[in-house]
Amino acid sequence: MLRRKGCVIGNFGYKKRQLDGQTVKTRVFYSSISNFHKCNFIDIGDGVTLKNVFFLLFLPFFCNKVYFLPGKRILRVYSPFLVLFKCLFLIDIHYIVIGGWITDLARKNRLLCFILKYFNSVSCELKSMVKDLRHLGIKSFYLANFRNCTEDLDVAQNDILRLYFLSRVIPEKGVFTAIELLHEIKRLAPDIVCQLDIYGPNLLNGNDLQLFNSFCIDDVSYKNEISPEFILSTINQYDFLVFPTIYHGEGFPGCIVDAKMACTSVICTDWKYNSEIIIEGVDGFVVGVNDFVRQAAFKIIDAYRENKILELKKMSYESSKEFLADHALPTWLKEINE
Repeated sequence: MLRRKGCVIGNFGYKKRQLDGQTVKTRVFYSSISNFHKCNFIDIGDGVTLKNVFFLLFLPFFCNKVYFLPGKRILRVYSPFLVLFKCLFLIDIHYIVIGGWITDLARKNRLLCFILKYFNSVSCELKSMVKDLRHLGIKSFYLANFRNCTEDLDVAQNDILRLYFLSRVIPEKGVFTAIELLHEIKRLAPDIVCQLDIYGPNLLNGNDLQLFNSFCIDDVSYKNEISPEFILSTINQYDFLVFPTIYHGEGFPGCIVDAKMACTSVICTDWKYNSEIIIEGVDGFVVGVNDFVRQAAFKIIDAYRENKILELKKMSYESSKEFLADHALPTWLKEINE
């Protein structure tokens, strides 16, 4: 049987013009893995449809490796089919996890945990997640939330304090908390000229949208979405990514990877796995959720007054090198194929 080498199944966001952490990671993975062997892709961004199921049924005829990047619902529906194909047609199934929810779900859902044990690999963005899944008997590996980066950026030196928020514009990602932080900095240090720019798809509605629009004056600006190819060059001009997330499905936020590669520092909540990603006081700051606004303001003001921001940004960039595709993918491919 003549079969192409691989197929990437995931939400590419093309059908609904969706741009977020899931779609960006799926696109980056596809473009990167295609440098190592030939790949097709199936965009399942429109969910479980007859068309997608039809394509799935023909997988055994055109590939012998599947790279699977699903959300929760797609994982539950499609994974039994993939395990069946693995058993009948000797197809390798590699599940690349997006977000941080899989460990809890695998613990609670015994059937899913059983199915995951049949996958050739389940690869996570964080080493603690890998450890947790291995304790459940799942063949888990570490794959950094990597990027293809060919830009050679310098560390920007700003005359004012420039902050930015880069994520879906929803309360759980911390957009209102980021605005509160700006106001707190201006209250505590009125001599510091500071501004906050907000990037990402605006998913607010109702009262939240009205409140957000009322804040977008003077030193707070909503800049809409950024096309992936322009993210690094755009955010390179800032000092800090402000990311006070309390999103329940958070894993390794792609915006933190982008921040590091763009030579900007990060200040974020100690939510989920963030303390594994940021080295406190070296490449950024990790602050408790309950008193984030006040404590984050103190840390930023101190860094500004003590002229530490430039060094934080340099160290942030240095720590980004492990997230380059040229570094992350060859190591991972070697491990999963051993």
